Amino acid sequence: ELDFALQVALDVGTQGIDVIFPKDEMLASGFSSRPFLDDAMLETIRIEAGVPRWGFELDEEILPQEAGLERDAVDFHKGCYIGQELTARTYHTGVIRKRLMPVKFHQRPPPDSIRPDSTVTNESNARVGKLRGIIPGSRHALGLLRVQEALSSTALLKVDSSPVCTHRPDWWPFEAPKHIKSHN
Repeated sequence: ELDFALQVALDVGTQGIDVIFPKDEMLASGFSSRPFLDDAMLETIRIEAGVPRWGFELDEEILPQEAGLERDAVDFHKGCYIGQELTARTYHTGVIRKRLMPVKFHQRPPPDSIRPDSTVTNESNARVGKLRGIIPGSRHALGLLRVQEALSSTALLKVDSSPVCTHRPDWWPFEAPKHIKSHN
């Protein structure tokens, strides 16, 4: 039985490569100067970076653009697939109203008090979105949020009565303001 090591960079919101080979060979070669991360730590880094995962935050209801998948997972010039019309229209209009965004609780919520699908509200108690994924016992989650409302809120957002904040992940593609976009 071989013990394999995985050096991951690509799936946590940064550019890089995935390398898999026997752990003792990796250690002997000096290839990895960083400590190895366990599954729980990788999951925390992924959620903090706002990177969704199929079967967790991603399902058939999420548009590729809402998850930041348009640059790597969609070919706009080829094929037929379910949801193609809506995906193509969103791409060509450049309007992405909701996105999966990192959510951070100001204090660690009590265990089992916050669930996926919990509502996220702004200072006016208006619905901004909902949680899609959480790390139990952690301050980190992913929410499907209305981008403009979430980022322009003048006060903290809330999940139930717990204050939370969000931000635009660094890896998101640049989106030009609507008045600058060209529709060639």
